[in-house]
Amino acid sequence: MAQRGIEVSYETIWRWIYKFDPKYEADIRKSRRVVSKNWHLDEVFVCMGKRRYYLWRAVDDEGEVLDVLV
Repeated sequence: MAQRGIEVSYETIWRWIYKFDPKYEADIRKSRRVVSKNWHLDEVFVCMGKRRYYLWRAVDDEGEVLDVLV
């Protein structure tokens, strides 16, 4: 979908999985890593095409990136 220029959030994907295949959802949840309760938000500027944007990253205490938003 990203190759076609369609942006879809993680929540939307989870809703599709929950709606169309609950067993598939259960398998993914089992294999997913447990996220730590401690996390922080990184905020930096990035330049793309001569324009400055904010880049926000949610990172847990082990350095695992939880989510990214530009």
